[in-house]
Amino acid sequence: MMKYILHVMIAALFFIGCVDDNAYDGESGLISGGTSSGTTAWLQQINDEVLVTNASLLRDQATMVNSAIVTLTQEQSRSNLNEARQLATTLFENWKALEAIYVAKKLDDVMIDIPAQIDVFNIGNIDIPERLDAIFSGSSSLSGQLYQSATRSMGALEYTLFGNQEFDDLNMTQRRADSAMIMANYLQGHINTIADFYENGSEFVDAGEDAVGIMINQLIDSTYKLKEWRIGDPAGYTVKYKDDPDAERLEYFHSLRSLEGMHAILNAQLAVMQNGLGEIAAANSAASEGDALVVLLQDAMTQIDAFDTAIEDGPSSAQVRELYNSVATIQTSYTALINALNFQQDIIEADGD
Repeated sequence: MMKYILHVMIAALFFIGCVDDNAYDGESGLISGGTSSGTTAWLQQINDEVLVTNASLLRDQATMVNSAIVTLTQEQSRSNLNEARQLATTLFENWKALEAIYVAKKLDDVMIDIPAQIDVFNIGNIDIPERLDAIFSGSSSLSGQLYQSATRSMGALEYTLFGNQEFDDLNMTQRRADSAMIMANYLQGHINTIADFYENGSEFVDAGEDAVGIMINQLIDSTYKLKEWRIGDPAGYTVKYKDDPDAERLEYFHSLRSLEGMHAILNAQLAVMQNGLGEIAAANSAASEGDALVVLLQDAMTQIDAFDTAIEDGPSSAQVRELYNSVATIQTSYTALINALNFQQDIIEADGD
């Protein structure tokens, strides 16, 4: 496996250095110099089969979570809590898939801040568990206490349903259940906005050739954050946390679903590659780069599927190191693809704090 990764990395670096060989002009992006009918059709396929599909699925899931939490507020039984938990974990995974390919922020200024209102993982310095514990144990109005995005985010909902309680013991107070309801309503509102944008608009397809560059840059960004924030930081591989592994830095530490979130990110990227971006690459002399990415994404998901225990049990195991290296290769290969298609790579934000 390591030999294969090294070969792909060498190939990726070769492709980066061979932009001139592809006869691109350095300005117009795709070799055609314009948006062809084929490119438009493939962008439409990405829009319909990936962006709209994921957004619609996320909206449906948010509705089901909302309904389950309404039931939980009426009775904090074990079965009601388990139902809310099960649906919420699927919501978290579906959100990771949509977030990984969230191009709306580059298409409409109104959509820029929505991801940070839904999900504050690695953003800001608020200690969500500490803040929520204080709220749960207090008596002040919940609506007045849960006013920050962080306290109504996906991470907040995960902690409310799973955190600071044993999975086999019921520890869901009325106040905690009511807090979950506020969070679910808040998240559903933002998710509906995203779904409406993708379902009722044509901004992505209308962007034409620019949409290709926007999408690849988004894939690079989400891959970097998967490697650094979601794997490297908990494992102690990054400069910030070098040789200091801590499972509590994992995204879904409380629900033990961090691996599933990673899988959802990679699967969403694969869906983009297999529903249009791979064809665009092939039509513009970058078939080898596109094909390599499909294989790498599939291999990384296979590595995740091979974990026998949750990553929370061992955030710096040999399996985690292998996964980290694989995702690093995926990031390098996206850079090769964006260079082969003659688009400019955006600067990646190095730290979310």
